[in-house]
Amino acid sequence: RGDSKVTAVYASGGRLFSSVLDVSIDEDANDDVNKTVAGREIPIEWRGAEAQCERFRLESPDEYVDDVTLHPEGLTVVVTARGRAFAMGLWDGPAIELEPPTPTKSALADQTTAPPGSDALFDIATGGSRLSSGSTSYAPRAQMCAYLWDATRVAVVRDANGEDDVEIHWEDGSKDAVALNIPPAVLGRPVVLAASPESSLLAVVNHRAELIVIDCDTGHGKKASSANASSAHEAHGVPVVRLADVSNESGGIRHVQWSPCGCWLAYTWHESAEVCLVRVLDVRTGVAQDVTKPILSDSSPAWDPAGDYLYFLSSRELEPAYDAARFGLSFHGSEKPHCVALRKDVRNPLLRALRPPHDGSSSSSDDEYETSDSDDDGSSSSDENSDAPPPIDIDFDGIFDRVVSFPMPAGRYAKMIGLDDEKFCVVRFPSRRPGRVGLDAPYYAGESDDGSEDDEDGVSSLGGALLKFDMTSLKSSVLIEEGVKDAFLSMDRRCVLLRVRNQSGYADEYRCYKAGAKPDDEDSDGEEVDHDAFDRRSGLIDLESRLDQIVVRPRAEWTQMLCEAWRVLRDEWWTESMAPGDASLEKGVGNNDSNHVSRWTECLRRYARDVLPRAAARSEVNDVFAELSAELRSSHVTVGVGDAVGETRRRFNATPGRLGCDAVWDPGHTEDSSSSGYRITRLVKGDAWDALAGGALVKPGVNLNVGDVLLKINGRRLTKTRGVSEALVGLGGKEVSLTFRVADGDEEDVRNAMRDLRVSDGKKKKDELSAKKAATKKKAAKATMTHPKFTPNPSAAKPDARRAPGSVVTVRVRAMHSELDARYKDLVQSRHARVSHLSNDEVGYLHVPDMERFGYGEFWRRFPKESKKKALVVDLRGNCGGHISELILAKLAQRPLAFDVPRRGAPTAYPSHASGFVVTLVDQDTGSDAELAAHAFRRTKLGPIVGNRTWGGLLTVAGGGARLVDGGYVSFPSQNVVAFEEEDGDENASDKKRPGNRIENYGVVPDVRVVVSPSAHLRGEDPQLDAAVREALKLLRTSERAKGDAKGADRTPDASDRVAVRLSADLFPSPEVKRRDAALAAATKRDGSSSASRRKRSGAGAAANDGDKNEKASSWPFRTFAPYPEASDSEKSESEASAEDESESDEDVRRHSARGKPKGASRRR
Repeated sequence: RGDSKVTAVYASGGRLFSSVLDVSIDEDANDDVNKTVAGREIPIEWRGAEAQCERFRLESPDEYVDDVTLHPEGLTVVVTARGRAFAMGLWDGPAIELEPPTPTKSALADQTTAPPGSDALFDIATGGSRLSSGSTSYAPRAQMCAYLWDATRVAVVRDANGEDDVEIHWEDGSKDAVALNIPPAVLGRPVVLAASPESSLLAVVNHRAELIVIDCDTGHGKKASSANASSAHEAHGVPVVRLADVSNESGGIRHVQWSPCGCWLAYTWHESAEVCLVRVLDVRTGVAQDVTKPILSDSSPAWDPAGDYLYFLSSRELEPAYDAARFGLSFHGSEKPHCVALRKDVRNPLLRALRPPHDGSSSSSDDEYETSDSDDDGSSSSDENSDAPPPIDIDFDGIFDRVVSFPMPAGRYAKMIGLDDEKFCVVRFPSRRPGRVGLDAPYYAGESDDGSEDDEDGVSSLGGALLKFDMTSLKSSVLIEEGVKDAFLSMDRRCVLLRVRNQSGYADEYRCYKAGAKPDDEDSDGEEVDHDAFDRRSGLIDLESRLDQIVVRPRAEWTQMLCEAWRVLRDEWWTESMAPGDASLEKGVGNNDSNHVSRWTECLRRYARDVLPRAAARSEVNDVFAELSAELRSSHVTVGVGDAVGETRRRFNATPGRLGCDAVWDPGHTEDSSSSGYRITRLVKGDAWDALAGGALVKPGVNLNVGDVLLKINGRRLTKTRGVSEALVGLGGKEVSLTFRVADGDEEDVRNAMRDLRVSDGKKKKDELSAKKAATKKKAAKATMTHPKFTPNPSAAKPDARRAPGSVVTVRVRAMHSELDARYKDLVQSRHARVSHLSNDEVGYLHVPDMERFGYGEFWRRFPKESKKKALVVDLRGNCGGHISELILAKLAQRPLAFDVPRRGAPTAYPSHASGFVVTLVDQDTGSDAELAAHAFRRTKLGPIVGNRTWGGLLTVAGGGARLVDGGYVSFPSQNVVAFEEEDGDENASDKKRPGNRIENYGVVPDVRVVVSPSAHLRGEDPQLDAAVREALKLLRTSERAKGDAKGADRTPDASDRVAVRLSADLFPSPEVKRRDAALAAATKRDGSSSASRRKRSGAGAAANDGDKNEKASSWPFRTFAPYPEASDSEKSESEASAEDESESDEDVRRHSARGKPKGASRRR
């Protein structure tokens, strides 16, 4: 310390710098003051291969599909994959790329209304003058597409000019593609694109939850003359765009569906984050009206082609189910298909229409038993060349009361599709099977596990069944049993395109079928349909091989990804001013809004010009994104790795299996000795009963202990250079053979002696054992004569359980994929034992590893038992956050208000599991939702916080993130957390609260600060845990003194009152217990059994001592096995039988053993 200079070397923007720091102590301040003396760049010239910058052909392009749209008549599809758009036939024909037009800036672009940074994005995308000559090219990304009504034009959303715009392409190539040049301030970032079936209108929902209607026949889509243009904007090539509706909630408009007549738009509209309804827009007038009044939520509308009904999903009738592990109720599926009658004269769909037994055909028809389905198909074909459907008439008067629920079970549904002839389809997902949780869960996830949350449209990651409901018969049928994630109906309602879960689980499949028809399992010739073939019978569309023409230019993609990541953060940041997370506490933050925005725009220019061109690998691009996001000076900003693979692919990697132990090299007696190997220093137990995650070496039959030496794995000897991990590469989850040498010396002798030790008082002498040995041997011989040992298979007899020191043993075990979970369970168990020892079992212990499913399961694993103690230590160290802290807070904040005292059993608190004092443990790795939990525990005065200052990141990630073109993602904080804080330095601080976020970039400061030094960690000490126990005991002692001072006063009961209630019940036995004791005493006198042994069973006395155990062992009156009776046995006394035993010769023994004995009888013990 004192006057000293430190040279710090650091990397920034792909360059190295060094700074000389003057570290000195300011006597007038509490903290150190760092002063930068000098700083300079370290010049480095590097030349090497840039293999990851070279062009390459994309493998598995089906894994990068963003959108698929179906031709209005089901002839072709348009696919956007890896930023490119392709038009192709379903099963035949070439894949033709729809290339973007030359980007041009709109002549009427007004920079005063353009979003911040639009000009910089345009310069980067077009290689403008503001970029240096060394800049890279730009690969625009196409994300969404939709066929227009005329079946010749395709609308594509692409960011060719840096901002998203709508392009119009002619599928046959008869005309060049044009961009509509919609101002980015109006269009935003589209997330939903839907085309009208009867006109050139597009419905777009952007990131601001705004519903926009665009006329593609105006502007550059179809050169409008000045005479026909309604405004100057339309005359200069800008299309007609109108804002139709907006929701204040993020993602507040979804499921946009055009009516068959093209006059109405139905969509899901959120009035709050939890409540949504169905709303329709009259495109002719621009008036939007509600058609449902939700109880909880109404969503996913679909039109009846006849114009009588509007189908939708609704949560109205809740069916709670009891929880299996704790006292509670939950809802496992609350949605059901509903419909609303659009007019008052529309019939009730639950009342079947009156129909004759015939189908309406003439009496001379040969097909007199023609089914209704064939009749429906015929009627549909008759309308093939009919004119456009008439406009649907909707009577909004009393429409809320015309809602009807269909007779289908409540469950998890998504994606309603309206079909002809009063039929509709819907996707039903199975009941959720959460699957395993834990640190090793990804290795053991099953195909049916569905523990993740559904996406914003309620789609499960596993898919579901496609159902068809017939309103004429009020019956449903299954068209496809499983795997369906989404469904798209063609404009003529004859074809349906399904997005189906691939069996491999990595990329989704797309299949096209006849709408409302079940796929055939056999063709017309009776041959089984190959559902893996790419043809019309299977419906499977080959995207992988037909899109293999995609060639990726990495540097061009990286430039586009940088711009898109920047745009996503600009559009979705928690505040429009781009202020950091703790800016809400700064004074005059409103005056600095423009500074934050301009600084963010300058970051884009600087990183695109100076930093990104230095990146030569995808990992370096991640570093660039990480530094760019760090410019925002906030938490929860993440840019993920691209070209990522699924979590389940870990099991196929060349990673080593695990045995669940710590081992060190033991050279043995000599360097070349065959006894050398790896000595076991610790066995990892975990949940030993768990066949997957429990320690492999603590399973039954292994019999391996600490000190044993592992010699071979699968017959191959281990060496100092070929260790355990190398020998287990690729063997995770597989059976392996282990050869080990039993530990030598006194350690194993002591272990064997302890194994042979039986329950005794320890006072028996060695000579007493020798004296009884002869008598025991004779009795065993007598028992052998009457009951020999039965061994069905002599080779399967149990071997000696003793382990001979120095012996070599070979066992068979199943290696683990990972031992993280087992080590975690051992750590929690050791901490629990430590707390129990220090507090004399008065304080409980809970560790919550995260605020997700795993953490919630670990909380309830121990909470019911630990909550019965007087105080509780809740350990949040290492908890990186999640979103379930409020569920834990709801239980810990409860205080016992009463006790249920049963006739038998312990009293239970009301509310159930109400706990006592709570001491919270935190450290520098406690973050996000765990920090909010610690803050909430302090505000609700549950107890003190012990440990170190937390991470300091309390922004909220809501709505997921944005996916980049190469499979990466951008995660961003879309919400700030405004918590109520207390004013500092105010005597009445508890009464004065003000909102703010002091945790972001600072953390939660503990009440008792305890830092774990590296030396303490090396010694295995945990001073933070010890301090938490001391604080809990201090609270208990303070509470006990307060109770003594306030005796007789009214107070609220706490957890310690449970103990008092229990003791009062034990100290005063009930008359029932007294009558039982008297009856047992009388029975003891009758049968002559020991009173000491009865005292143990009655529970009236304390635990029996060693003498009582010996007396009980000799006088316990029951026998567990009755010897095979002989005729003379009942007439002989015990003394005579003993004398006869002593006088029997060996010949007598052989003669008796030859008698017939019952099968399976064993020796008398």
